[in-house]
Amino acid sequence: MNVAAERLHVLLLSADPLLVNTFTDISQEFGIEAHPSSATQDAAEQLAQSKYEGVLVDFDTVSEARDVIEQAAR
Repeated sequence: MNVAAERLHVLLLSADPLLVNTFTDISQEFGIEAHPSSATQDAAEQLAQSKYEGVLVDFDTVSEARDVIEQAAR
């Protein structure tokens, strides 16, 4: 079996590099592959192009995060 195909994929929207690095490192231990993005436009494009099992949004560092949440709900 392909290990990459078995992983959960989550989109991580944050402008905090420390949070992104920490979450990415820890999530790998649990079979979760984080796809970081620091801009709402980039995250919206990623959501349109790929399927994610989850979306994590850092509301403290990302303005207009509501747009991403609305798109993820579609």
